[in-house]
Amino acid sequence: MKILAFQELRALCIVAVILIHLPPGNIENDTFDYWLAFRKVINFPVGIFIFLSGYFNKTDQAGLGLWTYYKQRLPRLLIPYLIWSVATILFHSIRGVDYTISKIIVALLSGDYQLYFIIVLVQLVIISPLVNNILELNSQKWNIILLAITPIYLLLTIYSSNFVSFYGKLFPGWFIFYFLGMYAKKKETFLDSSSLVLLIFTLLFVLALSIGEAYLLLEYMGSPPFSSSQLTFGSIAYTLILIAIILTVLRFPLSSNSILVKIGERSFGIFFIHTFYIIFFTKLISKIEIDSLFKYISQQMFLVLATLIASYVSIIIFENIFGINNAKRLGLR
Repeated sequence: MKILAFQELRALCIVAVILIHLPPGNIENDTFDYWLAFRKVINFPVGIFIFLSGYFNKTDQAGLGLWTYYKQRLPRLLIPYLIWSVATILFHSIRGVDYTISKIIVALLSGDYQLYFIIVLVQLVIISPLVNNILELNSQKWNIILLAITPIYLLLTIYSSNFVSFYGKLFPGWFIFYFLGMYAKKKETFLDSSSLVLLIFTLLFVLALSIGEAYLLLEYMGSPPFSSSQLTFGSIAYTLILIAIILTVLRFPLSSNSILVKIGERSFGIFFIHTFYIIFFTKLISKIEIDSLFKYISQQMFLVLATLIASYVSIIIFENIFGINNAKRLGLR
C-alpha cells in the first residue's frame, strides 16, 4: 500500500520537474520575480526522487557480492541513459547545437541537459554498499559525518564559483537525500502526525528564507541558474522538511487506479522524454508575446499540461505496441 502512495508522490515530483524545465521569467520584468519565487516552491523533485531511490535501494543484494549487486542495479540505469543520451544529442544536433567529439564525450560522461540525474544516481548506487555498511554500525558519529557531506560540498561550491556549472552532477550535492532515504528505510521511519502542524509552519518559514536566499545569491554570484537551484541551503532545508511531512502523512494511497499512480509508474519515462515536448510546444506558441504576468502564467499552465499529457500518452502508445517489458528496457516505466 505504501508503495502506491510513493507512486503518487513520484507523479507530483515529475510534474514539478516539468515546471522547473519550462522557460524562465524575463529578468527585465515582473515575470522574473514570480518565476524565482515559484521556482523555490517547486524546488523539491530531484531531492525527493533521490530520497526515494535511497529508500527503495535493495542494499541487501550487496550481501550477494558487489558484482551481483552492481550487475542487477547499474544496467537498469545505464542502458536507458545511453539510449536517451544519444537521442538527446541527435535531437539537439538537428536543432543546430554544435557537438564536437569532446563535447559528446563530456555529455555522455556527465549527463546532457536533465540526464545528469542518472549520472548522479549511478554514483550513489556505486557507493550504496559502503553507506549500508556504515549504517549497520549504528554509529551516531558516522551518521553525522555522512550528513555533513552535502553542506560542506555546498559551502565549497559557493566559495569556488568556477565550480558552479558542474556541481549538481556530482553525488555529494545530493548525498544527504539518498542517505536519509536509506536511513528511513532501514529504521522504518514514519513520523508521528502530532508534529504535522509544526512541520507545515516550519516549511513556510524556510520557504520564505529560501526565496530571500535566492536574491542574495543572485546579488553575490550573479547567476540566476544557481540562485534558483535545488542545491542551495534554503532549497535543501525546504526539501528535507517536505520529506519529513511526507513521512508523517504519506502512509496510504488514494487508490490503486488513481491517475497519479499511473503517472508515477511512468515518471521515469516522462523524465526522459518531457524536454522534447517542452521544446516542441514552446516553439508552437513562440509567436505569442509574453508581455504580462497573466500571459506568462497562462503559458506555463499550457506547457506543463501539454507536455505531461503528450509524454504520458506517448508511453502508453509505446506500451500497447511494443509491450511493457520493452518499455522498461527503454526506461519508460
